[in-house]
Amino acid sequence: MYPIHKNIVIDTDRIFIFPSRENLTYYKLGYENDVNKIKFKILFPDENIHTKFIVGKLKSNAEFMIHVNNTFFKSLISNSSGYITFELDNNKKFYNVEIELNSKPLYLVILLFIFIIITSIIILIIKRIQKRKV
Repeated sequence: MYPIHKNIVIDTDRIFIFPSRENLTYYKLGYENDVNKIKFKILFPDENIHTKFIVGKLKSNAEFMIHVNNTFFKSLISNSSGYITFELDNNKKFYNVEIELNSKPLYLVILLFIFIIITSIIILIIKRIQKRKV
């Protein structure tokens, strides 16, 4: 448990937290020391505290998905230093935040490549069949 007080920036491993007012408590639960994933929990003393998060030591120039309370919140691309920045306007007192590498673009590229290869093979087979008929 790491208490964070008003107007104090705490660097806890990879996370910088900037609360707009009051105090908040940061729990590093389920934390994975990995460039592709990080999980943490935030407990606010009150609702309506605007908070800015800067998360670093991630894979650089990669797309990350942010889930808040097991619901998709935002998708961001990390900068060349491996940092992402996002803001949270809370309407609850407790948040479970999970940030993980989005591998969907990679899968889409692989599927597109496979589709192009299969289409090329089908076109070649059709041309050979037509050539034999003539």
